[in-house]
Amino acid sequence: MKTRDLGEYDASLSAPMNDAKKSMIEASYSEAEQWLIENESMPPLCYRLTSIQEVMDAMPNRLVERTPRLRMIITSFMKRKLRGKDIGQRRLSNKHKVRLWAINGSAGILGDKRESFLSMQWDKERSGTKKAAENDAAEDFAN
Repeated sequence: MKTRDLGEYDASLSAPMNDAKKSMIEASYSEAEQWLIENESMPPLCYRLTSIQEVMDAMPNRLVERTPRLRMIITSFMKRKLRGKDIGQRRLSNKHKVRLWAINGSAGILGDKRESFLSMQWDKERSGTKKAAENDAAEDFAN
């Protein structure tokens, strides 16, 4: 075994990503992570602004009640999968303070906007359709 030629193999490197590795990773997801992946294209995960609490409110009660560290799971999912960034606590038009997350690539656009703009964006995404929010995003990139 000591004399066997291992070619370019290096045990210190990560295993290459292949279908088998992807299957193993997907099989290891918790029920909450699976729900997040399956509902990624639905509100509130399809918006540009959301909050951890809003995501939890959209999830089935059974997941919320029995998933330990759910806030951490949602935070990790939003950072990793939705390219999210915590942009801090902001006051919305209903006067509630909410810790907002800019997701789906919107952190660069929304991260430094004023509270009034963010509040207006939050309201717009929730009052209209997903299409309206997508049109607004297209307009932001066009300007």
